[in-house]
Amino acid sequence: IDLSENVLATRLAFADLFRQFGIPKVCLLDNSRAFASKALTAGAKTRYRGKIDPEEPAGLLTSVGIEVRFAQIYHGQSKPVERAFRELGDHVWRGPECAGAYTGNSPANKPANYGARVVPWDEFEAIVAQGFAAYNARDGRRAGACKGRSCAVTFAESCAV
Repeated sequence: IDLSENVLATRLAFADLFRQFGIPKVCLLDNSRAFASKALTAGAKTRYRGKIDPEEPAGLLTSVGIEVRFAQIYHGQSKPVERAFRELGDHVWRGPECAGAYTGNSPANKPANYGARVVPWDEFEAIVAQGFAAYNARDGRRAGACKGRSCAVTFAESCAV
């Protein structure tokens, strides 16, 4: 979590991933500026953002041998996390722990209680972590890889391979 999407926070998130779970073989990335940045993906054969300079250094992901794949633009089904955002929004940032602090989904769409409360950063991180853990632990997932299991169990199995 960071105040904005940026390359440094994205690199640090990958560092956490590598430390906790090792280096994955393949990463499916969003096409945002942070995830498709040269700092991460320079040298990837499927990188279509910006000019390609054969003399530039490889990005973090390509330099450690990760196959980089990009999700389809404007196609939410190709990004598994997009499906989670609505449910997480209902239970996390629009949930009771954040009541009065939710800013709305656009500047023109503020909730009636907007600005009634500020959630301290450390508390917000804990609320989000708890929300993601609960979401990932829920059984009965219909995704092809899950086969009725939870996302957490499916992910743990994929790391054990």
